[in-house]
Amino acid sequence: MSRKQRFSILSSIVCILIAIQACNAPRGTPTPDLGAVVAQTQTALAVQQFLTATPQEQAITPTNTIFPAQPGVTPATPTTQPPSPTPTATFTPLPAACIDKASAVDKNYPDDTIVIPGELFLKTWTVKNTGTCTWGAGYNLVFTSGERMGGASPTPLGATVPPGGSVDVSVNLVAPQAQGEYQGFWKLSNPSGVQFGTLWVKIIVGAGGTSGGMDLGSPTYLDSFNSSSGGFYLGDDGDTDYDLNNGSLVLTAFSAKGDQWRISNSGYLDNFFLEARFTTGSQCSGKDSYGLIIRAPDQPDGIIDTGYVFNFSCDGKYRLYRMDSGNFENLINWAGSSAIKSGSKQANTMGVKAVGSKFQLYANNVLVAEFSDSAYSIGYFGLVIRSADTANFQVALSQIAYWVNP
Repeated sequence: MSRKQRFSILSSIVCILIAIQACNAPRGTPTPDLGAVVAQTQTALAVQQFLTATPQEQAITPTNTIFPAQPGVTPATPTTQPPSPTPTATFTPLPAACIDKASAVDKNYPDDTIVIPGELFLKTWTVKNTGTCTWGAGYNLVFTSGERMGGASPTPLGATVPPGGSVDVSVNLVAPQAQGEYQGFWKLSNPSGVQFGTLWVKIIVGAGGTSGGMDLGSPTYLDSFNSSSGGFYLGDDGDTDYDLNNGSLVLTAFSAKGDQWRISNSGYLDNFFLEARFTTGSQCSGKDSYGLIIRAPDQPDGIIDTGYVFNFSCDGKYRLYRMDSGNFENLINWAGSSAIKSGSKQANTMGVKAVGSKFQLYANNVLVAEFSDSAYSIGYFGLVIRSADTANFQVALSQIAYWVNP
């Protein structure tokens, strides 16, 4: 319908309304009927909306329409309220339970360490927290199977260890009396009693406990460094440092200055079998080396610069030489042996037998060299360490023992 047609219809309607109103009006001056005016206005507005609405506009959302106020009438206040927002549901997930996991490496007494029947020893592992729980009160070391060897179970962990941290875990053990191989398994347990991680100790109770396999009985002297220094001076002398740490005597050579030794005050020895159990540190390469000095006679000036020196190197070799008042005399130059474990964190047992002018060198129960020399027949013994390729090179001594007149 055109705008012109809409306007004609509207005009006709208005004229009809006016005509009706005129027919009914009284004579004289008309008085406006306000109610009729309002009704006419509403009707006109409704017609206009009807005529002008498009199909899309017919569904009109009701709105408040304000009309002209009538005298004495107070307009009503609209009561329509805006819709309340729909509450949004929220969900807070519960925290996931943490996980207990652990990995361990031997700090001393590595697998197949030879021990003496009935020997008391402190087994230590370095254990890393590889889980997501923090270890603390209620965490223990517990025995699970194999040979218990008198170890206390449970043994409290005694430390707080966050995820990624490490702790040294120890247990006092007693070697069985009978010769043979023994292995015991241990685990950690949390406050709920759940066990995790696997630790073990594996030893060989040997004949007399010597690396040479000789049946020498109980040693004349034995020190496992649980509470004493084994007669060695402790501390830093500027070139080396000796320190007791968790059942081991830890030797450190600060820089490359050749072999450095310290002498034990345990007394003179002439004929003997001497055994020392070493474990290399986290860095060990090339000719970094460690070992023993024997038959080192006392000197008037107190400086020990004479005796026989035996070395194992980090590249799996050994050598023997003699010192004569500070002068070097080579007896066996660096030679390789498959019996010597090379590299870092490796355990090697050195044994030296000296009877008269004859000497034998053992590596992990294997005879690797022997020679004869009559220069010195008696003297002190001591420990040797050398930094050749690694600054602050370290080696740990877990036990030293000797038998006289083997």
